[in-house]
Amino acid sequence: MVQDQLELIKLRNNSDAFYGELEIGNTPDSQLHLQWKNGNATSVLRANLKDFSFEITDTDRNGVKSEMSYH
Repeated sequence: MVQDQLELIKLRNNSDAFYGELEIGNTPDSQLHLQWKNGNATSVLRANLKDFSFEITDTDRNGVKSEMSYH
């Protein structure tokens, strides 16, 4: 679990998307959809607040995509 947390911190510190704009999606109360955009770099969080599952998709400015999830 600590390794997963370290990966999240690393993503947050290194993704160019977090230096851009944040969009908050219109979702039911039990869900969360956040998207950060900075040029071609994007980072998207989709979370289910009932079962604590989430998916993160990060795309860097060169189009290289990485994904992380917990179900």
